[in-house]
Amino acid sequence: MENLYQQSITSGTSNSTTLSLKPEYQSSLLSLCSSILEWFATSYGIGKIVIEASNGEMAGCDERAVHRELDEKVVQCAELMSIVREKNKGCQVFRVEVDFKDESGGEDDDTDIGDVSDASWEEIGEDEIQASG
Repeated sequence: MENLYQQSITSGTSNSTTLSLKPEYQSSLLSLCSSILEWFATSYGIGKIVIEASNGEMAGCDERAVHRELDEKVVQCAELMSIVREKNKGCQVFRVEVDFKDESGGEDDDTDIGDVSDASWEEIGEDEIQASG
């Protein structure tokens, strides 16, 4: 995801790159990434409280206030994860199209990524995966 976004930014600065993202998809990706960062920040806050409590750094603090803050962060984390999942679903509605040039330098029609991918991976069942592990 980050690579696609970075390539779309740098494609305007180089003549050899042809990757571009539709503004709606770029906006959806940015929104998803910002929500993921919010989730990480909240998770970090939970970890910080737990580590400080286990190291005795919260001695003298109101235990109920610490538990209340921890509970609030856990609820906030769960809410953020729901938001991340919804935004991720929103990003998945976009489809990838690949523009490529043939060796003569002319452009071929847009090709849906499904047209050039190998579908044989879909035939591998869960039992086969577990048996190989």
